[in-house]
Amino acid sequence: MISGLRILVTLATLGAGTLFAQPCPSSDGKDIDAPQASVLHGTIKFHPGPRPWLGLVLPKPACGASEIELAFKDGEFRVRQMNHCSVTVKGVISASPTIYYSTDLNIFDPVITPDPRCKLLPPDPDYTKMTIPDSIKSYKARVFTDIRGNKPLRGEVSSSGHQLEPWEPYVQYFLNGEEDLGLNCRDGFKLISFTSATGNAELLEQTAWLYAKNGAPASLTIVCRREK
Repeated sequence: MISGLRILVTLATLGAGTLFAQPCPSSDGKDIDAPQASVLHGTIKFHPGPRPWLGLVLPKPACGASEIELAFKDGEFRVRQMNHCSVTVKGVISASPTIYYSTDLNIFDPVITPDPRCKLLPPDPDYTKMTIPDSIKSYKARVFTDIRGNKPLRGEVSSSGHQLEPWEPYVQYFLNGEEDLGLNCRDGFKLISFTSATGNAELLEQTAWLYAKNGAPASLTIVCRREK
């Protein structure tokens, strides 16, 4: 009787382990997506480096990872408001296929439910929706990058000798593999010139690109003029 009871307990334990096993991407690399969605509990963490990203920090590793990147097509601004909040995340765990991801695993467009005690932070401004005043006919923008130091991009913009703040509404910027910085003017303005004293720069398809050696600190300056 005791032996039979032990067998039943063992089978029940194995069954529970299988039932709650974490769906993970295949280890042989044939399928980067897990076979089904996961429900995970953790803490949102915002990483403000050169390419800002959001992660889910887990109390226990899932698929061998203690933090999984949360990637979005839209809606990232809303999730940034949950920084440091405990949340429940539902989505398919995937192996990150390119260097544009910051962790080995990611969940794309997850459903996120913050815990009731979560206090949302004020929303970040959406600089892409800000308009440049009609009085500004031209401006000069300089953006600094430090990939090696893992520092956020920073910039400065001036027009007719006056500083314009914030700088973000005046430029379109791109990071290619987190090494190269591309700058362009906002819509309605034309790129007139570009310079860099700290790295190689060239013009490709109307975008100025800066190639910083080994991610060293560097800067790129562009001059923009309003199109008539």
